[in-house]
Amino acid sequence: MVAESVNIIDKINYHSEFNPSNATTSEIFDEATRNFKLVKRAGSKSNKYRGLHYWTYNKSIKLIEEINTPTKNNKTYKRGSIIYVDFGVNIGQEFSGPHFCIVLNKSDHKHNEKLTVVPLTSHQHPYTVRLKNTITETSLAFLKKTYRKLSQLSFSQLILMQQAALVLDGKEPDISYVRSILEASSDFQELLNTTPETYREMLDNLNSIQSFEYARENIKDFIIGQENIERDNITHFKILEYVTGDKAAMIMTEQNYFSTVINKYINYNKQTFARIKDITTISKRRIRTINKYDPIGKIKASASTLDTIDSSVEELFIGK
Repeated sequence: MVAESVNIIDKINYHSEFNPSNATTSEIFDEATRNFKLVKRAGSKSNKYRGLHYWTYNKSIKLIEEINTPTKNNKTYKRGSIIYVDFGVNIGQEFSGPHFCIVLNKSDHKHNEKLTVVPLTSHQHPYTVRLKNTITETSLAFLKKTYRKLSQLSFSQLILMQQAALVLDGKEPDISYVRSILEASSDFQELLNTTPETYREMLDNLNSIQSFEYARENIKDFIIGQENIERDNITHFKILEYVTGDKAAMIMTEQNYFSTVINKYINYNKQTFARIKDITTISKRRIRTINKYDPIGKIKASASTLDTIDSSVEELFIGK
């Protein structure tokens, strides 16, 4: 593997004879592409270079977005906010790859395009500050209210679907019987795009739906949010449209969006450290989110963690 890397590096050195001042724009881009491919091959065993091709593409898209929206109004982030940043592939020991970060700016406004951040890692190094909670603990605590609301909404839809099916079979539906169907079948876990563990937690919210009327009210709340309609104007047929009709998939889509976020954040239940030596300034365009349920920018590091970071910054960079 070492010999192969040396041979590839020799080829890169050979291509370094290319003189961009005597080349066309197209030729320069072609040469740069060849060089990137050589670096990707040479660093194929390295985590740093493994995603070089994706980052090269993503950076081109970010630059296009910057041209298309040069005066974009940015979201604002409070000091201590935890965000997810794509640092890309950088040179030497500059921080690379996607990482959670803590915002250090004392203030921010929508026309500010940059943030000063400290990256987070699951590995302890010199000049790292340990966070009190893991990313999983912090994010799931924030998402708990939405989690309960969406769980009840999804189960309300499933309950009313089962009620309709029983009526069509000529049976008298009973709320307890319908709940027992949902508890016993793994089909619903797959339908909601969630893990067995998460589904069992969701079932805790199932028992709070004590009647079919309660389930209908949950569906009405969702309809109001989608159509800006008065509650009294929501007909039985409108509810059926969201339970078994053309718009039924909208509720499942919301649950799937949320499950995608949950399924990602449960993987970050490791001790987390802030890397003080890697404090840097980034464009807000580097911040990544999954979808509207992603807690990025809404979850925060504790005040005591920020105080410890401040003290570590003074010790490392000022010498106090």
